[in-house]
Amino acid sequence: MKKTIRIDATEPKLWLDTDITFSHVPVWFNSNTRGLKLSLLQPREKEERTYPCIVWLCGGAWLEMNRNAFLANFSSLAKQGFIIAGIEYRTSNVAKFPAQLEDVKTAIRFLRANAENFGIDPSLIGIMGESAGGHLACLSGTTSGNGSFDKGENLTESSDVQAVCAWYPAVDLEFETEEDVLESFGGIRPQDQLLGKRTAGKPEMARPANPKHYISKDCPPFLLIHGTDDNLVPPNHSEGLYNELVAIGSSADLVLIEGAAHATIEFFQPEVLEMITEFFQEHLV
Repeated sequence: MKKTIRIDATEPKLWLDTDITFSHVPVWFNSNTRGLKLSLLQPREKEERTYPCIVWLCGGAWLEMNRNAFLANFSSLAKQGFIIAGIEYRTSNVAKFPAQLEDVKTAIRFLRANAENFGIDPSLIGIMGESAGGHLACLSGTTSGNGSFDKGENLTESSDVQAVCAWYPAVDLEFETEEDVLESFGGIRPQDQLLGKRTAGKPEMARPANPKHYISKDCPPFLLIHGTDDNLVPPNHSEGLYNELVAIGSSADLVLIEGAAHATIEFFQPEVLEMITEFFQEHLV
């Protein structure tokens, strides 16, 4: 069979760059450094233009992470005109909190400093994360305007974000961990590993890493998504953060997915990704 067809270009090509160094951090008792990397999923169109950027933070109980985790699922966001930046941050067995938040903010400043090279609109940067990455995304939002966690390179740039989407984020790190969950982490609570001390039932010790501690009327808009059957990070984490954001007059939405547990397939369905796309279109476009 031979035929000639006409195709109207309605979607951009996507470009993936997986090996961009955005910072150098100390390792091995501060005796040398290693690079932190980010990956960019970018739309490419015939005419050059700038795009809003969404920083992506994967989870992993702060103990492990992969900047490319789930990145392929966000091709629909990229086709809608967003650049997705998957960010590496130091894990808790390498550095204690607040190193992870400092890494995220360093990446945001790097993206702004190099916005022209990457085709990013530096005034429109949002952040999204899941689980431990959701915790860091929430902290990035509530500490916007707070320079206390700005360390490292490109300090003349802002690390503020204009919108936050967090999936099943850990918020109150003093929560008790169920025994069966604890066993999977070798008997050590991941949040204790992050903070370097036992915080169960001690909210004052976990407060510096609690996004609620930094809430102000200047917080960017939040979209929180949580499963009703999540027993690893119960939905009351998102509910508590949502209630405090609303109480102070900040823009916040909470969506509970019935029957979904932690990091289950429901979060990657078209309805959820469309909801996320609409949220960022409202606040970053």
